[in-house]
Amino acid sequence: MAVKISKVEGPSWNERIRILRVTNRLSQREAAEAFGVNRRTFIRWEQGVNMPPEGSKHRIAKFFGKRVNEIWY
Repeated sequence: MAVKISKVEGPSWNERIRILRVTNRLSQREAAEAFGVNRRTFIRWEQGVNMPPEGSKHRIAKFFGKRVNEIWY
């Protein structure tokens, strides 16, 4: 009998960005300014509509004191 192992999944990358923002008591506007994008762009990242480019991923991770792979992979 084969045993099926399922991966336990946590929040998606966009949910992790939101959690980090809320935990750090930042508004979407404040977060967008910190990452050098407009508010609409940041909202699309949080909603998972668009993924930030590599440079922004590194800025976001550094801002929150995380490694890139802790947020996106």
